[in-house]
Formats: sequence, C-alpha cells, structure tokens
Amino acid sequence: MRYAEVAVNASWGPTSTFSYSIPPDLTISPGQAVWVPFGPRTQQGVVIQVTDNPVYADTKPIAGIIGTAPATSQAHVDLARWISRRYLAPIFDCASLMMPPGFVLNSYATYSLAKSDNPNQLQGLKKDMVSYIDSKGSASQKDIEKEFGPKRTASTLSSLTRQGILSRKWEWSKPSAGPLVRATVQLAIDSKQAMQKAEAFAHQRQTVKARLLSTLAGLSGPIERYLLQDWAGASKADLDALEKEGLITGSSVRVYRDPVSARRPSLDEPTNLTLTGDQEKAWLQIKDAIITLLNGKTPDPILLFGVTASGKTELYLRAVQDVVEMDNRQAIVLVPEIALTPQAIDRFSRRFPGKVAVMHSGLTPGEQFDEWWRIQRGDFDVVIGPRSAIFAPVPRLGIIIVDEEHEPAYKQGSPPHYHARDVAIELARLTGAVTILGTATPDVETFHRAEQGELKLIRMPRRVPFSKPAETPLEKSYTNLANVTLVDMRQELKTGNRSIFSRKLQTSLEHTIAVGEQSILFLNRRGSSTFVQCRDCGYVVSCKTCQVAMTYHREGEAMVCHQCDRHLKTPTKCPECQSARIRFLGAGTQRVQEEVESLFPKAKSLRLDSDTTKERNASAKILDSFVAHEADILIGTQMVVKGLHMPMVTLVGVVSADTALYIPDFRSSERTFQLLCQVAGRTGRSPLGGNVVIQTYTPEHYAIQAAAKQDYELFYSQEKKYREELDQPPFNRLARLVFSHTNAEYALQTAKDMVVRINNEILRTAAPRSQVLGPVQAFPARMSGRWRWQLILRSPEPEKVIRNVLSPDPEKVRAPLKPDQGWEIDIDPVGMD
Repeated sequence: MRYAEVAVNASWGPTSTFSYSIPPDLTISPGQAVWVPFGPRTQQGVVIQVTDNPVYADTKPIAGIIGTAPATSQAHVDLARWISRRYLAPIFDCASLMMPPGFVLNSYATYSLAKSDNPNQLQGLKKDMVSYIDSKGSASQKDIEKEFGPKRTASTLSSLTRQGILSRKWEWSKPSAGPLVRATVQLAIDSKQAMQKAEAFAHQRQTVKARLLSTLAGLSGPIERYLLQDWAGASKADLDALEKEGLITGSSVRVYRDPVSARRPSLDEPTNLTLTGDQEKAWLQIKDAIITLLNGKTPDPILLFGVTASGKTELYLRAVQDVVEMDNRQAIVLVPEIALTPQAIDRFSRRFPGKVAVMHSGLTPGEQFDEWWRIQRGDFDVVIGPRSAIFAPVPRLGIIIVDEEHEPAYKQGSPPHYHARDVAIELARLTGAVTILGTATPDVETFHRAEQGELKLIRMPRRVPFSKPAETPLEKSYTNLANVTLVDMRQELKTGNRSIFSRKLQTSLEHTIAVGEQSILFLNRRGSSTFVQCRDCGYVVSCKTCQVAMTYHREGEAMVCHQCDRHLKTPTKCPECQSARIRFLGAGTQRVQEEVESLFPKAKSLRLDSDTTKERNASAKILDSFVAHEADILIGTQMVVKGLHMPMVTLVGVVSADTALYIPDFRSSERTFQLLCQVAGRTGRSPLGGNVVIQTYTPEHYAIQAAAKQDYELFYSQEKKYREELDQPPFNRLARLVFSHTNAEYALQTAKDMVVRINNEILRTAAPRSQVLGPVQAFPARMSGRWRWQLILRSPEPEKVIRNVLSPDPEKVRAPLKPDQGWEIDIDPVGMD
C-alpha cells in the first residue's frame, strides 16, 4: 500500500499535510490535485509527497484525482513546502500559488427539507426559515443569511438539521476560469457547389443564405459562428437552416485569449548593439554563470548593481537569449509593478517575437487561465510579470531576472507573506537556474549579502552613452547622471513663497515647457488635500472605522479613507462646532495637477496614481500617451519612479522629499533614498540631458544628501552603521505579529498574552539575540472597525520561535499557526506600519 501526504484546502489553515492511502487503481505523484475526505466534507488537496509509510496511521483513501496529470512540478511542490516553513503559512495556500487559475474552489452548505410535511410545532424563526427553504426547494446558507440575517441563522440551521427537519449538502463553487470554446461552421460541400447554391438562393430572394454561402466559399477553413453571423448579418436560425439542408456543418474550437498580442511589436530588437566597457565586464561575469548552468551546476545568484540607465536591460536580454538558444531553457522576468509590464513586454517581444507570455492579476481570469496552460505546455521562452509570475509553470526554467530587486512591492501584502526575490533565489536553487537581481539602489539586506559573499556582486557605475561623435571611443563617451538641485523649503517660506512649488522648480518647468521637452513631478501622496480641519475647534475629518484622517479628493468632491475606501461628502461646516471655517491642508497629486494647470494653462498634464489607474490597462494608456509626447508633464506617486525609459524627460521635480522620511519605520531613510534616486533616474536619458529639483524641509539629512549625489555606497555606509547599532536587518531578522479585534480591550490583552508566551519561549530555549517588542498600536490603530496591536520579534530565526510558541507539542503539528482568529504573522516584513 502506498500513501500520500496531502495539503488539504481546510478553512482553518493547517500548516502540515494529512495522510491518505492511495487506492490501487489510482496513479498518484507529487503535484497531483486530488479529492479527499475531510470530516463531513470532500475537500480539494494537493499531493506533497508519496511514501510507503504514512505519517499518521489512521488513514482514509483518496476519493479521486483532479485532472489526469500532476498540475505542478516536483520543484514547485518543494518550493511550496519551503514557503510554508519560511513564512509560517498554511501548506495548501502555498501549494495553490503554483496551481492553475481557478483551481481553488470554496465549499458551501445548501439546505433542503428532509421531511415532506412542515412540522406544526415549529414557531417563530424556525417556522419562517423552513417555509422559505420549502418555497425555494433548496437554499444556500449565504442566501438564507441574506433573508434572515447572519446573527441567528447558523445556530437555527444547526438545530433544524439535528432535529431531522432539514438535510445539509456540501457543494462547490464554480471555477472562476476555464477554457474558452467557440462554435464554428464550415462548408459541407465544395466551394463551386456553394457558389451555385448561393446564386440559387439569390434568385429566390433569400439574400442572407446567399451571403452566408458565398462568404464560406471564399474561406479555406472553419470560421467562428458569431463572426460569420456578424459579417453576413445573419441570425442563428439562418445558420441552423443551412445546416439542416446539409450545406454547412458545425463544430467547435478552443480559443486562446492572448493579452500580449495587442502590444506585440512588429519590429525586431537590434541584436548587434555594442556594449560599453562596463557592460562588457559585467556580461563576461554573467556569461560565466550561464556556462556554470550549461555544465549542470547551480551558479551563485548575481546582484547586478548598476546606476540608472547603465544598460542593465540589454544584459538581461542577452542572458535570456543565451539560455534559450544554448540550452533550450526558459526565463522568468519579474518587474515590481503591473504598470511596468508593457515596457518590459515591448523590449522582450522585439527580441523574442511571439514567445513572450505575461502573468499578473490585471488579466481577466480567462486570460490568466490560458496563459498558465500555454506556459506549462512550453509555448513561450519568456514569462514577464510582477511577483506572482515567479510561480508560472515554466517547464524548463533556466534563468530568473528580478528587476528593481529593492522594491517593497515584491513582498506579498496578504498571507502567505512571501518575498518574491527570496522565492526566486530558492526556486533557482531547486531548478539549477541562473538568478540576476538588478537595481541601481540595492536593498540594504541584499547588498550586505553580496558583501558577505552570498551573492556575486557585479558593478556598472556609469550610464551608457545616448549619442557620441563617430570618432569618440565608446568607453570615453559615458553619459553623466542628471544634475540635482536641493531646495530648502524653509528658506522659501521665509522669503514669502507659500506655493507648493519653489521658485527654482517653477522656472525650470517654464523653461522645459518652452523648449518642447517633458517633465515629471513626483509626490508620493494622492488626493487634493491630506486632511480637512476646522480652524476654530481643530476637528479633523476622520474615518469612523479606521481612525485615520480622510483625504479630500476634488474629483467627486469626496472625503476618502485610503485604508478602507469609505467615502463621505465633504463638509461645509464643522460637525463638532458648526463653524464654517473649514481648512484644506496638505497636498496630494490632484492638488499638484491643479497647481500645474493654474500656473501653466497651455501645458498638457497627465496624472498617474491609483485613482487614475483603476480601469483595465489604464496605466499603460497613460504612459503610452506620455511617451508619445501627448502631454508635457506627468504627475504621479511612486508609480512614476520605477524603471521607466522616457528620453524626452529632461526635468524631474520632487514636490516633497520628506513624505516617507519620518514614518515610524527603520527603513524610512532607505526608502526615501531609493525613491529619490529612482525618480532622478527618469531624466537625462537622451542627449538633451537632465535636471532634478528636490524640495525638502530637511536638506541636511544623510539620505537626502546621498540621493542628491546619487551615491548609493555613501548612503549604505551610514545606514549600515545605524542598523548594526540597533541590531536591525541585515544584522538580525524580524517578525511582525498583528492582532485585530472589534473589542479594543480584548485586542490589547491578547497581544500582551502573546508577549508573555514569546518571552517564555525565548527563556526556555535560550534563543540568542532574541527580543520581543510591544505590544504597541499598529498604524492605523483601527481598520475596518477592528482595533490593531502589533508585536515585533527580533531573532535570527523568528519563524522557529513563533512555531514553537504556537505548536509546542511536536505531536500537534496540525494546529493552525493562528492562535486565535485575528492574528496575522509576517516574517521578514518590509514595513512596520
């Protein structure tokens, strides 16, 4: 008898597998999706391991398989186990990351009458509920809750089921995606006969039938039925009549939804570009890693540390091309944001026409489904996308590229809280692939790992030339970084300038517009005003459920909570003292655009933030429009700083460099430096040159000083010193535990109890360099009506400490990692808010 260890789709999120026997008639291997009995239900599962001996002796047989072959590979099964252990996440949740779109189904209960007669003894809610279910024949618990309210529905249904009055049945939700099959038609006779029939129909004034047959006679094969109807102006009845007469025949065809085709360039990418000296040195080192791969060994991960516009993308393209052509393997290219995928698709599609796939949440479920299966089938050489693309089922993975590796967007915000950069390194280890982490501003922890020899560090310290005289040697024609000017906004106030723009920035914008060039204005805050306050009593309009100030948005004249998206009408009077002296304070991207339109009415501006990119493909349309020079000024949040190539941009203005500098997070200085350097890198990418104006109230801060010089290692030396003094990453690791509850006192007490449990575990095991901090109120302290308290655990192995606290008994490893409903655990968090 063989046994399978199965990750089960259970609502309480078990972190371990469950043992099942494999029936003799089933062929099971790791990665196979299965149905398994689990309590009173049949649940989905994924086979993690096949063994001769079960972990648990009391086993039930697997009920059936889902699909005829394993849905995921052994490497991805091993990766799921690694993510589960590393991030303390339910094993099924991790395995489902590797499965096809639409795989995860939710079970729900439906109720029907078990007795044909309605018992006379029922009164009140029970009687009403039974009558409702009887009138429907059967009803889901969700529908019953809508009718009678959720408060007493569950207990009443349980009571009626125990009494034998109702019977309960578990059903599954329908898959969110599946193959698209369309009906087709074609001639059942030859073309000559079809034309003769068409003429006959025309004489009989049956013009629609005549048009249908003549159209089909001009085609070499089948056509989708709905297209033919549109072209011929025909109805379903017209086609049915021709089919009944034996003139046409119907069939069906699988249609693939292709999200890349609309952007696929027709021109080839030039492959004979001459590399600079810096590029050539870097390429030889990358080539060594590829040779290691070809020799059947796993190369060390590479940190490609190159200033903005140093030519990293060309090296990505060459590396992928070598892996594809020399070893018939494939690539995954990660970008930090969906907004960056169009530019990446354009570059790679020119080099690999028809061989580039894209995977991200902005696709329709159907597009995701088709792309996933075509990737697994091996139809593509390159898969591009944000963090979730790392789980694409590439069958012959040879190289993974993580562009802008420093970006916090690579960290998953909801459980499981994986970091795509670290997952990429692990996946490359499991598959023997090359890993390249590219950035101009490395994450401090990544650069420290390179210093320690865990990553191979390759430097590209100079920008590629954008043009040069023919007689100038390439290695002597590097382009300078943009010129940076710091503006002390304290001095602007002293001289009477109360505008959000300094005089330097205003004159720079005027000049750029006058000469027909483009500008980017960056402010990492959306909306028109940061908050609205009464000038008499000090009242600030706040969200009732999140305890944060609401932001004023002029579009729609609404106050918006950026945490829960609650909308309120903008007050004209203070709700507390009825004063009409309402003041709009602070500035967001909407306010910046309003100021631009006021100062420069002839200039065309575009805004790129989460308010303007809610519609599908909105960010791509805005960027395409700006690159086509249909606007003079692009205003945006951090979406405008990431890896965009815009040759006509000669000015970047940072409206406020201090926005992220003083948030309660030890990474705030690093994040500020990275944002400023990255946004500065958007200009100076052509012979026109570039200038950057950074407005700040703290120009003396070391992060802003280093950003003005665009000197990463100057910043790193200072930041590393602070981190070491405070025992912060990369010198130690962190875990963030947040407990939330509707009862404020209970939330605080539960968080305090957890502190005691963790401290006891640290003492019990004498865990070195381990300390728990807190509890303190999370930010925001209240979200969606739940009070939030957080703890920070500092430890070289925080996941081990927490695992021991939550499952101290090795025999109870099935216990969920959430000690109580309301806990969220984030290992190696990228933010403290």
